[in-house]
Amino acid sequence: MVTVDEARRYVDAFNAADVAALSALMAPGYRYTDRYAGGTLDAERHLAVIADVHARMPDRRISVEHVVTAARSQIVEGEWSATTPTGVTLRTHVVIVFDVAEGLIVEGRAYYREADLAAP
Repeated sequence: MVTVDEARRYVDAFNAADVAALSALMAPGYRYTDRYAGGTLDAERHLAVIADVHARMPDRRISVEHVVTAARSQIVEGEWSATTPTGVTLRTHVVIVFDVAEGLIVEGRAYYREADLAAP
């Protein structure tokens, strides 16, 4: 059974820069697809990208507007925002689809306007 807990725990851990908590949510064989992050990543590479983003933009966060549960998936809709090292604030509408099994995230896919993340 899928609950909203996995998606919310993922967002909370992301916002807290808690890489250990994110790792604990990832199932064996975890995959994450995000063009901005470089395509499809395994857990190790995704965690490295997250750690890098946190180091460069400590205020980055996902603000959740809605979480929808559909079959084995949870869909998060909200806003991703951060301030770049040069002081530019980035914002984009984001949709993240998490496929969940046995309380762990098997796969994640993020969708947003890449142009919103191109700092001037």
